[in-house]
Amino acid sequence: MKKQPLYKKIYDNIKRAVNEGVLIPGDRIPTVEELRSKYDVSHITVLHALKELQNDRIIEASGKRYAVAGTRTVHSLQNMACIGVLTRTLWPWSIKDNYFNDINYGIDDECAVCNLTEIRIPKCRMLNAFPVVPRASLDEIVGSVDRMPEVDGFIFDERIPDEQISMILSRRPVPAVGVNRRTGLDIPAVIPDSAGAVRLLVETGLRLGCKGFIFSRDSANTQVGIERLQAFIDMGIAPEHRRVISNASIVTMDLALKEFFSAFDELAPLGKIMIIAHGDSYARSLLGVLGGQLEWKGTPFCIAGINNLGAAVNFSPRLCSVDVGSVEIGRMAVRALCSGYCNKVLSPPVKLEMGETLC
Repeated sequence: MKKQPLYKKIYDNIKRAVNEGVLIPGDRIPTVEELRSKYDVSHITVLHALKELQNDRIIEASGKRYAVAGTRTVHSLQNMACIGVLTRTLWPWSIKDNYFNDINYGIDDECAVCNLTEIRIPKCRMLNAFPVVPRASLDEIVGSVDRMPEVDGFIFDERIPDEQISMILSRRPVPAVGVNRRTGLDIPAVIPDSAGAVRLLVETGLRLGCKGFIFSRDSANTQVGIERLQAFIDMGIAPEHRRVISNASIVTMDLALKEFFSAFDELAPLGKIMIIAHGDSYARSLLGVLGGQLEWKGTPFCIAGINNLGAAVNFSPRLCSVDVGSVEIGRMAVRALCSGYCNKVLSPPVKLEMGETLC
């Protein structure tokens, strides 16, 4: 029996990891040195394996490294021509939360790249109409799906509960993916790295010399908001150096102001303060409402948002935001749907976007 070439083991293992979803499009491949050490082979053998993987379009060049090719799912796309996108419709830009607008743009863009037809239903407008979507509205969405043309898969909004998703998939047994929250169902979910975003903000604030931290969130108790608050608490900031404001939304901002000023005054003796808003719309509200009113107090501070500050009245000093890759979340949702993953949670990387910083 002919002995298998040394490069083939590397080739086969990486290809298997890609096919099984251990590595997804965009994931970096280990470096040449890492592969040499792992397989105890020569530099040339590793390069041979990488060259074959590249020739077969399993990986592609990504700067000085290699990454899993975005075209890996072409074989799956042959059976994926039309998908049902059950996500909320776009908000007017800069008036409401732009975060899900970006997710929708990512979905649209990746569908265009993959030559997929999208079907959206008007009833999903109701997902934007209520902070907590009524059961009757969810039932209307389920009924509308029953009247949709045949589709090859679904992308589900975070505001559609597992119960309704199960109901839809029992009637339309096709692949599906959830966006912006984990699900208890055997379908993949594409979510922001909330813990990573909060860690990055707090660590940056500490490097800038912040001693006090105020975390603001709305009262809707979304999964993302809960995860970000827990990540903030888990950072280990001493209780006397942190405060949490739990009702700071655009609608309730007036009610929250007294609590904000009280928290700010309590932390001011510590020195510089970072105010963290758990979402972009809340960051805009805080920047516009609090920025001018706090500056006269004389304590250096910044207002940081998770995803962005959007169109806001600009005050200085400030720290802009952590980008959790909302457009990429939409793109990843389409790729995950086409790849047929099961019960896998995917997140794009977070990155810091600096504006004017603390004095």
